[in-house]
Amino acid sequence: MARRATQRHDLRGVRPWDVSKARILIVEDEVLILGFLQRVVSLEGAEACTASDGAAAIAHLADGLLFDLVFLDIGLPDISGWDVLRHIRVRPLPHCDTPVVILSAQTSDNTRQLALAAGVPFLAKPVTAADLRRAISDHLR
Repeated sequence: MARRATQRHDLRGVRPWDVSKARILIVEDEVLILGFLQRVVSLEGAEACTASDGAAAIAHLADGLLFDLVFLDIGLPDISGWDVLRHIRVRPLPHCDTPVVILSAQTSDNTRQLALAAGVPFLAKPVTAADLRRAISDHLR
């Protein structure tokens, strides 16, 4: 369970591979993929908080939880991951500047263009542990 916080962890000066102070939200509806993502995040030393649909992800944010990074699936069962991303971006600081990485099996040019237009990186499923470690390192410097 993620802790409530009034501000995101200050990770400046922390080595990219030392993410023990990071809190990462994983939004994924596929149980096996969610378990894999959670294991990789935990093995990297970060605190993993999970949501299996968009409503649960938004509830975490509404509860005042702050995250250092969000891995966000696009194809969620209740609402689109794009809707969750919009919700994150319209929230007041510090929520709105939370780094988000899109994870999706939808690898069309249109999906990639939407991610680019939204200013978020895109990882095509299936993702590897190396892909996830690289994304964590890239966003938590």
